[in-house]
Amino acid sequence: MPGNGKVVGWRFFGKRAGNVNLLIFRPDGDGSCSLKLIGGTKLYVRRPGLATVMLPLKYRISVQKGDVVGWRNPRNGVIPYSISNGSQNLCYSPKLDPTPGSTYKLDERIASRPNRVYSIAAIFE
Repeated sequence: MPGNGKVVGWRFFGKRAGNVNLLIFRPDGDGSCSLKLIGGTKLYVRRPGLATVMLPLKYRISVQKGDVVGWRNPRNGVIPYSISNGSQNLCYSPKLDPTPGSTYKLDERIASRPNRVYSIAAIFE
């Protein structure tokens, strides 16, 4: 996140219908993929395409500068990606079952793959 504030919504492109958990993590500060889950939103994507979901006040997620966006596809991937020439900082876990407040040590092996740009953004204020 660019600063302290709240995630008030999500914007993403879904490539297929299905469940997705959109998540906010806080790095533990040691530069590894050890991340604390701050909060998230469980959604069902009804059809492929661009979607914007605004969160009711009680579901908004307080964030701090440096927090990062993540997601979980419980089954088939819903959020697509494209390949980029830019730099990448991805952490990965194929079996993460997210619980807010828990800290996860995620795998960094995905960083050796081509740079990926995912179609997801938190709406921040």
